[in-house]
Amino acid sequence: MNPTNHGLKRFGIAMALYLAAFFVAFAPYVFVQTPEEVANMMGGAGGWAMIAALVVAMLGFVVNLMGIGSSLNALRKGAGSSGVFSLLANLLPVVLIGLILYSNRMLMF
Repeated sequence: MNPTNHGLKRFGIAMALYLAAFFVAFAPYVFVQTPEEVANMMGGAGGWAMIAALVVAMLGFVVNLMGIGSSLNALRKGAGSSGVFSLLANLLPVVLIGLILYSNRMLMF
């Protein structure tokens, strides 16, 4: 595989991880009907599902960072437009997650 495709491959893996994190986070609440059941679920399996989803999303973030590194390496070797696209595609989730964390910094830290 040529170096220009490594960034796009990592972008695809990261997007699959983000999608999996979404389903892991919200799957326990599919058949919940009342707010009381939601509260009970959040204290049990739902809370653990949120923790697991956070771990999967963090893994996707790390894969995006690795994709940025491989895209920069491909651009350094003289790759064409696919290197630029993979760099921008991998930068988008990193910047968005960074902005979300920055805007909620008082809640988190």
